[in-house]
Amino acid sequence: MAKAKAREKVVFDFSRLLGKIIERYGTRQSFADAIGITPTTIGSKLDGERTWTQDEIVTACDLLGIAYTDIPTYFFVRRVEKTQLEEAVV
Repeated sequence: MAKAKAREKVVFDFSRLLGKIIERYGTRQSFADAIGITPTTIGSKLDGERTWTQDEIVTACDLLGIAYTDIPTYFFVRRVEKTQLEEAVV
């Protein structure tokens, strides 16, 4: 029996979300206080080290004025790694 091939971890790009956080709250710290999550946890989520729960996504959207229809634009854009870009060009 063949072993299942390990899947690569999907990493998301939260740069647009971070821009909205800075636009509305000025700092990650202020947003963390507003959403009720520690600044360290917010940093881990924005760096892709921890995942966002559905409740956190909805709360973030409410606080940041993001329409629910725009959730994919802020929370589910795959990060393109430099090596992937180089391979695509070759």
